Amino acid sequence: MSTVQIWDKEDLPSELSLKKFILWNSYSFDSIYISIPELVDKNEKILRSKFLAWNYELSQLTLDNQTLAEALVLKNSISFWWLTNLSEKCNFSKSPEIDNIIKLFALELYSEKNSIDILELNSSNHSLCNALEIWCKNKGITFIKIETKKSIQLRSLIPQNLKALLWLAIHLFKRRALFGLNLDKWKTSSKKITFFSYFSNLKPSELKDSKYGSRFWGDLPKKILSQGIQSNWLHIYLESALLPNASTAAEAINKITDSSQNELHVTLDTFMSFRLIARVLKDWLFIQRIGRKFFFLFSSQGPNSQLLILDWQKTFYGIDGLKHILMHHQLLESQRNLPKQRVGFYLQEFQAWEISLIDAWNSHSKNNNIIAVPHSTIRFWDLRNFNDPRCFEGPLNTSMPIPGHIALNGMLQEKNYDRALLSQIKTSHVEALRYMHLRKSPDSSDKQKHQLLLRQDAQWFSNFVILILGDYKLENTITQITMIKECLTKLPSSTKFFLKPHPVVTLPQSLLRNIPITIITEPIEDILPMCDLAITSNVTTAALDAFLKKIPVICVFHPSKLNLSPLKELDSSLFASSSAELLDKIQLVMENAPISFCKPEEVFNLDSSLGMWLNLIKRQIK
Repeated sequence: MSTVQIWDKEDLPSELSLKKFILWNSYSFDSIYISIPELVDKNEKILRSKFLAWNYELSQLTLDNQTLAEALVLKNSISFWWLTNLSEKCNFSKSPEIDNIIKLFALELYSEKNSIDILELNSSNHSLCNALEIWCKNKGITFIKIETKKSIQLRSLIPQNLKALLWLAIHLFKRRALFGLNLDKWKTSSKKITFFSYFSNLKPSELKDSKYGSRFWGDLPKKILSQGIQSNWLHIYLESALLPNASTAAEAINKITDSSQNELHVTLDTFMSFRLIARVLKDWLFIQRIGRKFFFLFSSQGPNSQLLILDWQKTFYGIDGLKHILMHHQLLESQRNLPKQRVGFYLQEFQAWEISLIDAWNSHSKNNNIIAVPHSTIRFWDLRNFNDPRCFEGPLNTSMPIPGHIALNGMLQEKNYDRALLSQIKTSHVEALRYMHLRKSPDSSDKQKHQLLLRQDAQWFSNFVILILGDYKLENTITQITMIKECLTKLPSSTKFFLKPHPVVTLPQSLLRNIPITIITEPIEDILPMCDLAITSNVTTAALDAFLKKIPVICVFHPSKLNLSPLKELDSSLFASSSAELLDKIQLVMENAPISFCKPEEVFNLDSSLGMWLNLIKRQIK
């Protein structure tokens, strides 16, 4: 009898026997173990395609001669299916159990070539236990659960719909300073170009002068102003250290708008009203009804669906669903009140609100001249960026809404972009606005130039300097700091550590207690020339900033998660899944191991004149 045990823990099994161990969340160089993360790496293209196909087929679940996508069509609008967490596929944030679905597909591949009679599971993940139990039942495999009990959090006992209503009440209270802000100006705007962005990641120096400066858009706002091009800006406000609440955001928006007649700035919250909230709640009740109607059919779809039950609940009854419906109606209202535009540009990350924007734009502008701007890189395992080709087929109200045009920032982005989507949309090349600082390579003079920045004496530059680039998810930054802490005693005492937190993350004071790490908040382009090594999560795109500045990069990650690093496919990539690996890689860099860097121009379009951008805009508004 062939017995295997799935080991869903970080450490390796201490007890070896005749049974085989399948490591669910660990790599291993020992042949006695089978590593699921390794199997995922070896079969990544097959596994991604399998998941995308399975995910699309969820939308085609049929009840009473009606598919789920059809049942979710909103009045005079699109199908809510495209606004669900299930459709968005954000595996690193909203839907982390997707990673386990990918691993289940990898286990399926393993079982096709290796006999399994008895499968034991050692895990505290209740959803994974349910999924594997069903998987074994379907395969005729005996299933034995060695489940470690997991503590129950009180908030998990609160019904999802009650959580959603509480969230809405708090959200409305906190955002009240933005209600109606510049609404009259928006309704009468004569400007013919609109940008959709986030009111975060702003440039403090620009804001201090009552000017709009965003690291998402680089110098483009200045360039179009210098060309006499007037623009509307619709922002999604996100709390940050620079703008911690709605009042500070409202004050900033008013100052920016008042300082220039050629720019008009509003937020989604501008369009909040009692009438809008009533429409939101009506649609939300409709979505809940459809969710309850289809739930049994969804939950009976085999092991994979067991891992997404919480996602189903959040999307149909909880905060995420209510939030997506709210943003949907805010975007519809924003376009209903805006005079017809010639062109719109939005930051593309394949989030649910972007689908609503495309629908709202096309409903009121009628020209489909909405241009997607994928502002960063396309990462293989960022599943939001990819779809089964069938998503774009069928009637307009049930097929996935797509932009009319895509503005690509370089050859690497074009190479990695979803081929199924790319084949259906016009494309143009533009400059990589977030990466223009990469045009200049670091040299020794840069360190001298930035000496005053950190207020260090010249001797400081003789030390080995490690920069920790924080992630937008606090848990990833905690993982980085924890691993580094475990390495400290084995590194030279002269090693200097600096941490640049993500701009939307507030670090708990306890995280850096008794650790010699200094917080630094300057722009990344100012910091990198001073550093000898960057340590990042395997999610942040800042890793690419450092690498293209010829700074060695070590990406820290946990094998329980898929590798989302933009450096994943580069030969000189350094990854660490444990503190021991991290120490080895740091020492490797300290020993000046050769690293093959690529040139920024091989990745991004970097013309400082922004000629590509200006030509594209002028073609659209003439």
